[in-house]
Amino acid sequence: MATRIEKRVEENLLRAILDSVSFQDSMRQIGISDEAARNRALEIVTMDFIEGNWTTFANWVRRVRPEALAGPILDLGCGKGNIVYYGLANEYDMWGVDIDQDGNDFYRERVRLNEAPSDWAGRCLVADAREMPFDTDYFCAVYSNYVLEHIVEVGEVLRETVRATQKGGVIFLKAQDARISYEGHYCIPWLPFMPKHLARIWLEEFGKPDGYLEHFHYVTTPQAVAILEACGCKVFARADPPEIVVSNHWQIHTDKEIRAVARRARELFEQGLWPRQPGSLFVVAVKNS
Repeated sequence: MATRIEKRVEENLLRAILDSVSFQDSMRQIGISDEAARNRALEIVTMDFIEGNWTTFANWVRRVRPEALAGPILDLGCGKGNIVYYGLANEYDMWGVDIDQDGNDFYRERVRLNEAPSDWAGRCLVADAREMPFDTDYFCAVYSNYVLEHIVEVGEVLRETVRATQKGGVIFLKAQDARISYEGHYCIPWLPFMPKHLARIWLEEFGKPDGYLEHFHYVTTPQAVAILEACGCKVFARADPPEIVVSNHWQIHTDKEIRAVARRARELFEQGLWPRQPGSLFVVAVKNS
């Protein structure tokens, strides 16, 4: 496959991630050990998970509008550009947009080290997703994977996404749904819509720092569906609502109450007894023609 990576390239890219200030900061903010951080960086470099992500996306697009895979295709919140690089390497017309300059620099370094076509370097753009540098009705398909929970102005971003999508184009969204009882960045149990002042106490009980709290926000499948429908899209598929794990969790208000629930949740989690949930905001929509 065209995305296989040589050892020398792998080592250089791994060093680039581990030396990145933004990567170091994010790992410190969620309390990840140096060894675990290196493993995460290696996953990014080798792109082992990318093929599965692409296959899921492509299969849904084929169910809705197969010709949309001819592109152009946008990765909304492309991060370090792995999906963009994978798509280009497999002859798809891929573009990406993200606000993170470090991620863009890493993507360009991957292009350079792999001696990929020089025009690939310009396929990931640094821009605010509320005002993207693309023409109206440009993209045949849009892919976004665990990005929306990092955006405050979700309505503005999805409105702009719809603007940049062709009529009949497919929009595929996955993210962390705020209704689930698991926090995927810290990798610990969670209470849905937990206020940040209680979340800090919760994290303390799990021995986690609270620095990453400001980097994710609460968003749900129904919210994304409502925004897309209000912007003239028809929803083709959506995630089912998750089950409530802690009954009446919205009535937990005091420090004492949150600590008691957190300790019990940690005990169950460490015993492997905390319920597993599907956990994703998931929407596939089509822009109405």
